[in-house]
Amino acid sequence: MGCAASTQSEGVEAHQRSVAIDKLIEQAASSRKREVNILLLGAGEAGKTTVLKQMQLLHKRNCQSTFGDSERIQTRLKICDGMTKLDIPYGNPENARQKFILSDGGPDFIPVTADAIRALWNDTGIQECYRRSNEYQLHDTAKYNRLHTNRPRHPGMSHQDNGHTRQVSLLIMSEDGVEFASVAMIAKVYILGEFIFEEEKLTLRVVDVGGQRSERRKWVSCFEDITATIFVAAISEYDQVLQEDESKNRMEEAIRLFDQIINSRWFLTTHVILFLNKVDILETKYQERGDDSIKRHWPDYKGTSLEDAINFFKARFLEVNGHKNKMIHAHTTCATDQESIAVVIESVKLMLMRNDFADIGLF
Repeated sequence: MGCAASTQSEGVEAHQRSVAIDKLIEQAASSRKREVNILLLGAGEAGKTTVLKQMQLLHKRNCQSTFGDSERIQTRLKICDGMTKLDIPYGNPENARQKFILSDGGPDFIPVTADAIRALWNDTGIQECYRRSNEYQLHDTAKYNRLHTNRPRHPGMSHQDNGHTRQVSLLIMSEDGVEFASVAMIAKVYILGEFIFEEEKLTLRVVDVGGQRSERRKWVSCFEDITATIFVAAISEYDQVLQEDESKNRMEEAIRLFDQIINSRWFLTTHVILFLNKVDILETKYQERGDDSIKRHWPDYKGTSLEDAINFFKARFLEVNGHKNKMIHAHTTCATDQESIAVVIESVKLMLMRNDFADIGLF
């Protein structure tokens, strides 16, 4: 009798605890401030702005873009400048004149401009210079522009598709600009982009700041009130140098920067998502150049496949984590692929759920 009564009593108490826990979970879900601040960080030209624009596209927001003709022209001019630096002659000397047609052209994409672009791209000297793009500063958008040289344009055409999110981020920064401590009030002069959207009763505020060395000193003003940090690194840049310092390897710089960020006091309690971006470009490089190209720049690399290369660079980033209990969510991505970017949303929701359970002692 006593044993049965005791068991029954324990069952009632267990039920009461369960009900109490359910109420706590519900209260945590309803009372938690549901605005989540996510900071996009990374070295210059890693693809941060493209990630932000994919979030816009994923949530059906109108994405205004000026991508297209002017960038195609700038790509060709950049390659022409690279030919001078590398001392590569034009396959057809007459094509040297096409550069001046592009330089003198206005904003309108007229047929003569299109003809000049096509003539330059088909030149064997231009092709050779493009293959050696890691020896000078040619942005990865050049690949997209190359594939769309013949795409027709129409006045008033609105760019809504994924491809048009590949853009070079331009930044005008005030050297004496006021710095704010709240993400919601970061000085607009040095924010590249800010996007706020609703996701299942959550308000996600994503902020993209400049990645060039001269811009990073402003980052500290963005570090408060951050729930998660997305660090974007271009995994394809293992053989490229910095725009600001051509003696420095871009990948090494990205790893050094990642080390400084995740081991900083500002990020001790911040969730970190690592995007090893531009895996599509790495794949193209690997197919064209193989393992020897990686070993030339990274002598300790012993791999024999694309997967080995990806795992090698991922390990180089993860090994700088100085906090054993700090989880880093690493993903290889192509920022123009909406499915890969959608992983961010799921990761943030999972983090919030873990926080909710931790607050009531269940995790």
